[in-house]
Amino acid sequence: MMRAMSLPDPWQHFVNARRARRVERGLERILRPGTRASGTRIIRNSRELVSFAGNDYLGLASHPAVRAAAASCAKEFGVGAGASRLISGAHDLHAQLERRIAAHRGSERCLLFTSGYHVNVGVLSAFADADTLVASDELNHASIIDGCRLSRAKVVVYKHCDYEHARAMLASHQGRRLLVSDTLFSMSGDMANVGELSRVARDTGALLVLDDAHGYGTLGGSGRGVLEEQGLDESAAHIVTATLSKACGSLGGYACGSDDLIELLLNEARPFMFSTAGTLPDISAAMAAIVIIASAEGRALRERLKTLGKRLREGVHRHGFETGGEAHIVPVYIDGPERAVALSRRLEEAGFIAPAIRPPAAPWNRSMLRLCLSAAHDDADIDGLIQALAASSR
Repeated sequence: MMRAMSLPDPWQHFVNARRARRVERGLERILRPGTRASGTRIIRNSRELVSFAGNDYLGLASHPAVRAAAASCAKEFGVGAGASRLISGAHDLHAQLERRIAAHRGSERCLLFTSGYHVNVGVLSAFADADTLVASDELNHASIIDGCRLSRAKVVVYKHCDYEHARAMLASHQGRRLLVSDTLFSMSGDMANVGELSRVARDTGALLVLDDAHGYGTLGGSGRGVLEEQGLDESAAHIVTATLSKACGSLGGYACGSDDLIELLLNEARPFMFSTAGTLPDISAAMAAIVIIASAEGRALRERLKTLGKRLREGVHRHGFETGGEAHIVPVYIDGPERAVALSRRLEEAGFIAPAIRPPAAPWNRSMLRLCLSAAHDDADIDGLIQALAASSR
C-alpha cells in the first residue's frame, strides 16, 4: 500500500483541528464522482439523476456542432497547446476566437485566459496595487475576492448593489480607484444595475471592471449579456470579463476592453503570462458555440431559459419557499446549513441534484439550494423538482 510522508505533529494537529471545525459547523465537503449522461442528466451509483447543479445554461456542451468542432480540432491539431502563449503556445485559433468575441461583444479587443477564475485574478492583480482603492460588491465571486487580495490594494466592500455606498467609499480615496462587480450574481441570481455602476465610476474617476460570467450567452437579444439586457453597450465599462465554461459549454475565460488595457494585461497579468494556453479543442468548441449564441437558435434557447425560470419560481413560491434571482439561477433559501444539506440529500433520493450552498460560498444566515437551469431541461423536469421539493420539506 502506498503511504504519504508523515506530518510533523504541529501540522497534523493543524489538519485535524481544521477538519473538526468544518465538521462541527456542517461545512465538510466531499467529491462525488459521476458520469454526465447528457446536458441535464448525471449518473451516480447506477442511478440517473436530473441535475440542477450545472452551468451549461444553453445545453451547448452537448450540441452536435460544438462537439463536432472540438472533435475535428483535436483530430487536426491534437489537444494541449504546449506552452503559454507568450512562449510558443499562441495559435491562430486563439487569435480567431479573440476576434470573434470582440466582434460579438462590440469591444475593441479581447484577451483569452485559461479559465474564468484566472481572468478576474489576472485583471485585478494587474491593475490594482498598494496605491489603489478597490470597491467590491459584498456578493462578488471568489475569483474577484482573491484577485483583490493578490493585488495588495486597499479593498473596501460595499453593501450588495448599494451604489451610493460604493460612491462614498471611492470618493474618500485620493489615489487611483477601481470599482468591480459581478453583473449577474452567481449565488443570489440577481443583476447589478450596470448603468448605476457606470455613473459611479465616471463620477469618481474609477476604473470599472464587470464580470459577466453568468450573463454572457444567456441574456440580451444577441446573447451579449447583462449590458445588452439592460440596453447598454460595451462603453458602459472599462473592462468586461466572462467565461467560456458556462453558456458556451467549453472552457476558458476572457477580458474585453480597449487596446491599451488589453496590452497591459498581456504583459502584466500573471495568470495569463504563466499558464499554458487554452487547449485547441476547447477554443474551437467555444467558437462554434458563439456562432449559435448569436443566431436565431441562440435567441430561442434564451427565451426557453426565461420561461423555465418563471415556471420554477412560481412553483416553488406556491409551496411557501423564499426564492430570489431574476434569471436562470434560482436560490431557494433554507434556514441553516444543516437543514439545507438534509434537504439536498432528500432531493437526491427523489432523483434530483440540487446542491446545498453553505458558508463560505453563502452568507452565514442565507444557506440555500441553488438551482441552475438549462435550456435543455424540459417542463417535466421543473414540475418534478417542485413536487419533490414540496414533499421533501414536510
